[in-house]
Amino acid sequence: MVPAKLTEWMGLPVKNWKPADGTPEFSKYIYRIGFDWEDSVDIKNSLAQFFSFPGVEETIGLSLGANTEECSEFYKDAFFLIENKAKLPNLKALFLAECDQEESEISWIGQGDISPFLEAFPLLEDFRARGCEGFTATPLRHNALKKLVIESGGLAKSLLKGVHESIFPELEHLELWLGTEEYGWDGKAEDTKPLLYENAFSKLSYLGLKNSDEQDEIAKLAAEAPVLGQLKVLDLSLGVLKNAGGEALLASEAVQKLEKLDLHHHFMGTELMARFVKLFGTSVDVSGREEPDTYGDEIYYYIAVSE
Repeated sequence: MVPAKLTEWMGLPVKNWKPADGTPEFSKYIYRIGFDWEDSVDIKNSLAQFFSFPGVEETIGLSLGANTEECSEFYKDAFFLIENKAKLPNLKALFLAECDQEESEISWIGQGDISPFLEAFPLLEDFRARGCEGFTATPLRHNALKKLVIESGGLAKSLLKGVHESIFPELEHLELWLGTEEYGWDGKAEDTKPLLYENAFSKLSYLGLKNSDEQDEIAKLAAEAPVLGQLKVLDLSLGVLKNAGGEALLASEAVQKLEKLDLHHHFMGTELMARFVKLFGTSVDVSGREEPDTYGDEIYYYIAVSE
């Protein structure tokens, strides 16, 4: 399951808005704008009207929901933001495709290069995007970005490379949902190694390499990674983490020094779970133990979010 929609962000409540709601209160809310299923209002027309109100320049955060009934063209419509970037000179937070499963499965949401959005809004501190096909990143420098979250059922390894080669001097939180080959992941666990062993972000304190069907191999790499020396939180949740990866983490002295280790949604045995709790106490999350599916003689493990 994808996370629940934001109710508060950047210190302000998040509120849905559509043209029929009238003049937005830009200083009081962060607005979520998307396709209105009841009235069939498309996102581009809604954004155009939103931009027409006096005071829109006060907007510090914006979330885009579904663009139409068919989200495969989401990225194309979202580019309307870049075309109107002058209307949002103070934008610090942006979420592309904050859709729940009733509005769109994550694999239906078409995305693209995230870098033009970062370039268009130099004050962005928190950038999040959800989707599947098309995600990539052209290396760039962004001097304000503190939080980058890409949620996907299957990322391209080119995005990992583009993020790693970018210059984000203020980045504190990096969260990547890697996914599965069936929905677009075209890499291997080794493709996460630059982020773990060649850390480019001196202020990074949270690293999430999540929702992967290669979670065991990623855990083994992470267990001895130099980046652990600066992290407070390592998040390897939502994926196919089994005993082999868990044992590697448990044996790592560097992992034991973390403030938080998040492993929820996993396939580890109950005995290993108990050892984690005994060693880490409340600083580890091993909730959400899953059982694999069995069909005949075949055993199938699954990530938390794919389709």
